[in-house]
Amino acid sequence: MDTPPTRYSGAVTEANELPEEIAYLQSTPVEQVLGNHIFVLLQLVAVHLAATPPSVESAQLVIDLLVAMLDAGGERLGEHLPLYRGALAETQQAFARTVAQQQA
Repeated sequence: MDTPPTRYSGAVTEANELPEEIAYLQSTPVEQVLGNHIFVLLQLVAVHLAATPPSVESAQLVIDLLVAMLDAGGERLGEHLPLYRGALAETQQAFARTVAQQQA
């Protein structure tokens, strides 16, 4: 009998692979896991801004979430916090350009 797939960490994995995923998460610094998620969310903004037509409402929701994450995590996010903030600022600028182009 086949083991049914399970939804975990954004990807479909086999149920017997779950212990490996959990071991990875336990052994990886939480700051690194969160940093990876921050960059995935930044990519999600880019996807919505690059859509035809751009999905500015979806992009704004993700940007708002990123702002909240960085504000809540602050210095606890570790040494890469300035990188995250810089990437968010660039993303916000791209968002502003997209909105301006739509209004022109």
